[in-house]
Amino acid sequence: MIARVPSVEDVGLCIPYTLIACICREQYLMLKRRKAPFAGQWNFIGGKIEHGEKPVSSAKRELAEEAGLWVAEGRLRFQGLAVWPSSHHPLTLMGMMLFAVQIRAAKTINSQLALIDEGVLAWLPESFLMREASAHVVPNVKLLMEMFKLRTRIRSMLLHSPNESGQWDIAMSPLPPHHQEIDKTGEGPWAGKLSDLVRGYTATRRVEVFMRQIASTNLD
Repeated sequence: MIARVPSVEDVGLCIPYTLIACICREQYLMLKRRKAPFAGQWNFIGGKIEHGEKPVSSAKRELAEEAGLWVAEGRLRFQGLAVWPSSHHPLTLMGMMLFAVQIRAAKTINSQLALIDEGVLAWLPESFLMREASAHVVPNVKLLMEMFKLRTRIRSMLLHSPNESGQWDIAMSPLPPHHQEIDKTGEGPWAGKLSDLVRGYTATRRVEVFMRQIASTNLD
């Protein structure tokens, strides 16, 4: 339990994952995972960033390994970060780097469904993924879809956490200019302080409101 509302200076941040939206004619390549977390639910393709690996290179590798799609790094658009409170470490947020790539129809998988070691791959329509409630998709897919659809040049960080009412506490904060291309500049999982990625009074206040909300739910 958090005894007081933390500030951005108190909170650690670790970003060990990538998540990729493959888009083709308003359909998304999704994976129904066989293993935890979210076994039996549809999620985007992604995985862990290896030591010494650039995040954009990790995204390219995951697409090749899980979907058999070979995509040049230059086609992977960095969309920002999604972070959430760690369930194991108080005063720590975990996160993933979000990428989107447009896939031409001729290069999609040959069938609508494909069995792989990780589970089942399928192209699913946006309308299915954007439904308000579905036991078939991971809980935060709708929030992530909004991030993947952004076309702004300013990348942001989405902070999100489920609350006791079954809704989401969220906050959006633009990344500082020197971290707008964090997907290419770093190597290995990124780790530091939340304050490293939050700059300016307005952004700081927005994130501190989020921290106050999640502290009140006693998640840690």
